[in-house]
Amino acid sequence: MGYRIPGTPTHKRCVEFINNHLKKYADTVLFQRFNRDCIEFTNIIGVFKGKGKGLLLGAHYDSRPFCEKDPQEEYRNRPLPGANDGASGVAVLLEIARALGKRRPGKTVYLVFFDGEDFGRTDEDMFIGSRYMASNLQFDIDEVIVIDMVGDRDLNVYREGYSQNFSRELNDKVFRIYTSLFKKTFIDSVKYYVNDDHIPFIHRGIPAIDIIDFDYKYWHTHEDTPDKCSPESLRKVGYGLLYYIFRG
Repeated sequence: MGYRIPGTPTHKRCVEFINNHLKKYADTVLFQRFNRDCIEFTNIIGVFKGKGKGLLLGAHYDSRPFCEKDPQEEYRNRPLPGANDGASGVAVLLEIARALGKRRPGKTVYLVFFDGEDFGRTDEDMFIGSRYMASNLQFDIDEVIVIDMVGDRDLNVYREGYSQNFSRELNDKVFRIYTSLFKKTFIDSVKYYVNDDHIPFIHRGIPAIDIIDFDYKYWHTHEDTPDKCSPESLRKVGYGLLYYIFRG
């Protein structure tokens, strides 16, 4: 499919790919389109109807236009492949969509594919899709779980600091599941604070957490490629989320 930089043909193909997959399983597929600096961004929402307010599971699908962390200077202005940073979370959500198509959730679940998370060089030009959605919510949600960079072959997920400080009850519930299922992969302590797509929802007063492995040496380099990812890592993250949906 190629790079998923907003405003490019390959980005549009990615939107079509996600939409075609969701249409097979979701009750409804919604699009939240908006423009910024003459570029169209698109948040994609797969709706699985249940009762009460909903759970939002989110991941960004866009990829970064550059590799500014690359140790080799010639790669720093080239597009990021984004296999782990972006595509890994999308892969998990697409598989969750398939699972929810077979077994309906008790509560409403929104699978949200955020655009523009990794677009700029400063926070002002990042998290574009999640900031727009949090300011223009079209549905009732009471919990948000964002997954990002969850495909690392050597997956080690710690509690993210902002999630712990501002959404401790939700973070406790989710980590209780993960540490009971995969205690060698999910470590029950805070290691880092990460600005990510959960932050705009925290600002809205909605409990929101980030499941992320931030110890990834290929972050924002040209080596963030599929061979650095593991299906087993994706399975663990997805299984824990399904466990939370049906038994949490």
